Amino acid sequence: MNTKSLAEALIQVATSSALPPEDDIEVNNNLEILIKDQWVSVQIDVWRAWSGLRTIWGREYHGPVYALGTPTDTPWTGARVCMCTTCQTHVEPKYRPN
Repeated sequence: MNTKSLAEALIQVATSSALPPEDDIEVNNNLEILIKDQWVSVQIDVWRAWSGLRTIWGREYHGPVYALGTPTDTPWTGARVCMCTTCQTHVEPKYRPN
């Protein structure tokens, strides 16, 4: 399964009308982020904005990171932990003045 289809599946699950009311939503165990050598389950808004290593359904995920709390899919352009070309797509280089 490629990155685009994983992202599409994630969005479909997140926007599904079959989800319970917002107060009843539990943390989705399929979305995990790596914090201090331990995988932690998080909700979709945190997972989408995490610049570190992420997994979805137990598989590593390499794809865009979006700014937390933005109403639209605004790509985050800061540094990323993973250095693969897929993860570095939206990263803008930062230059120091001389």
